[in-house]
Amino acid sequence: MKRLKRLILLCYFCSTSVSATNIYLKQFNEIDSNINNLTINVSCGKLPSISFEGDELENVKLQVYNATLKLYSATEENPKTNIVANVTVAKPLVKMIIENHARVDIDDCAIDTTRFTATLVEKSYAELNGSTTNLDMTLTDNAHAKVNVVAENMTITAFQSSSVDAKKALGKLNLSLMTDSLFELSARVNQVEIDMKEHSIATMCNTVNSTIGGVMEDDSSVVINKKAEAKITTNDNSKITFCY
Repeated sequence: MKRLKRLILLCYFCSTSVSATNIYLKQFNEIDSNINNLTINVSCGKLPSISFEGDELENVKLQVYNATLKLYSATEENPKTNIVANVTVAKPLVKMIIENHARVDIDDCAIDTTRFTATLVEKSYAELNGSTTNLDMTLTDNAHAKVNVVAENMTITAFQSSSVDAKKALGKLNLSLMTDSLFELSARVNQVEIDMKEHSIATMCNTVNSTIGGVMEDDSSVVINKKAEAKITTNDNSKITFCY
């Protein structure tokens, strides 16, 4: 993928150096993107900046406003692009909104250690790394996430065939799954509260002595450890399966 040789249209940025491949930005701690098929790699550095790889820069606009880095289409049609945005943050992110088949990879240093909120829409994918006190994620329309984040409190809301693969230990998990969505947790968790509907599936085998409660409906299913302390209400052909 060749380096871009054209400048991007900028609004509301603070810059000491602007080139075709590297742009220094005003401070931000949120990312909001709706560019079709964009790939975003987020890492940490002393100065916030962004650089691009690809060949369709004319389809992109960028601005930093109210501490939010916004990447959006230059056309109403929002055509499919072939662009990688390499983002450097000087301050950890507290929020991101990603749409339209985008892919995001966030380094562990780039997530705020107190709170982080992520919204993934329309077949987008995110891989998150790090640790935080409160992690809140919403996924819809076939969005997916791999979560390598240690969190004291995690809230997951997934619907329309979305999925979350959580890999790190959690304190408390609030899990809401709907419309054929999937959730898998391979690490330890102390407490889980579930609200599952419409053929959703959750797998949490590493739940020895975990406390699990909530409600299941509409043919949903959950897999938990036999030694979990479970108080789950099942309705409408929902089922609980035990692993050992």
